Amino acid sequence: MLGIVYFTLVYIIRSGGRGSIFLAHLMLSLFAFRLVSTSVSRGARSVVGGGKLILNVAFPRLILPLESVLESVMRFLPMVAVYAVLHAVVGLPVGPQLLWVVPIIALFVVFGAGAAMITATSQVYFRDLTNFLPYFTRIWLYTSPILFYAEDVPERLRPILYCNPLFPMLASLNDVVIEGRTPPFGLLAASLAWAVGTILAGTLFFISREREFAIRL
Repeated sequence: MLGIVYFTLVYIIRSGGRGSIFLAHLMLSLFAFRLVSTSVSRGARSVVGGGKLILNVAFPRLILPLESVLESVMRFLPMVAVYAVLHAVVGLPVGPQLLWVVPIIALFVVFGAGAAMITATSQVYFRDLTNFLPYFTRIWLYTSPILFYAEDVPERLRPILYCNPLFPMLASLNDVVIEGRTPPFGLLAASLAWAVGTILAGTLFFISREREFAIRL
């Protein structure tokens, strides 16, 4: 329903310049974005929400944000079925290039896990973070290639958009699923760099601070 609302908004603004293929692009990108944004928002509450458990039970604390990511993945799977129906109805290509979907979605999950660890740790120190995240994710959505195609972005603005970690991931996913082609190496390399860098940074940040959790909670 949210995807249809966004599609209607863009359709009105562009005076009917986008059709069913853009609807498929929007739904696909929105579902992938929600996989990450849900991981981040639920991960932010994972450590603070598990305060009693942390104080009374000895267990690897990393389980808390990773459990949030796992739940986000489980919520994402029904969206795949919804999109598959739309993909077939619109008549988009089905071929071996779709095998790229698996590693690209894995990059989304890895990035989401790293980001969840960062927000989970930060929430322990800054309790207003969960109040700020909805505004951040909304801005993040509007600056990602969801309500527009990546190729619509002027060349002079592309270096700025590459600062958005989801830009190369969403562009790669769109190339594979909507365009039916192998994504450029540059997009895949940038996606891999953001995913690996974020999971490493998140893990190190979480582990370096987890001893203070019991005191802060």
